[in-house]
Amino acid sequence: MLANKKSQIIEIANEHCQAMLKRGGGVVDLRWRKLAEDMLVVELLVDVQEAMGANVINTIAEATSPFI
Repeated sequence: MLANKKSQIIEIANEHCQAMLKRGGGVVDLRWRKLAEDMLVVELLVDVQEAMGANVINTIAEATSPFI
């Protein structure tokens, strides 16, 4: 279950945005909702600070998706 692994997923995600973490940002939360029996939407909430963040968001999503 995602609830049991939430902090671990956030930690894995933050490994892929070290520069953002140094500026006080990074992945701050995780939420999800079930769309169907076999389908979830998982949202990583990211504080991008002063960055636009689009590229790092993709990197974070790609890095965490195998774990999720």
